[in-house]
Amino acid sequence: MEKTEVDRRTEAVRHLRKMKKITTKLSQLYPELAATFQVQETVYQRSVAAAIMIVDQQDKR
Repeated sequence: MEKTEVDRRTEAVRHLRKMKKITTKLSQLYPELAATFQVQETVYQRSVAAAIMIVDQQDKR
C-alpha cells in the first residue's frame, strides 16, 4: 500500500514529537549537553522537512 501525503506528514510529525521528547529528557539528564541536543533536534527537524519537500516534488512529476 502506497503512503499518501497525509500519511507521510503524519508519520513525520510523530517522529518529530518523539525526537522532542527524547531531546527534552536528555537535556534534563545532562544539562551541560542541552545545547548540543537542541542543535541535533534542529538538524533532525530540517532533514525531515527537506525529505518531505523532496517527496512532494517527486510526486508532482
